[in-house]
Amino acid sequence: MRWLDKYPWLYNCAECGARVKVTKDGEVTRTCNHTTANVNAPRRTILTGDGTLNGVPWKLRLEWHLRKLLTRLTGRCV
Repeated sequence: MRWLDKYPWLYNCAECGARVKVTKDGEVTRTCNHTTANVNAPRRTILTGDGTLNGVPWKLRLEWHLRKLLTRLTGRCV
């Protein structure tokens, strides 16, 4: 198992987990044959107390920015 396999695609098929591309207009392009299956969109969120990152240690902020960069580069929810 590759290390990326544990992180799902940003949009994936609910039946088989295959990658699904969704445009800003809502147009769905699948890489599998499940035309009626739901599309999952797993996301991770970052919540802080007052809505700012002022009180958060710099190491944690750096980790969040790294995860955001990896998500953009790989197309997976890292």
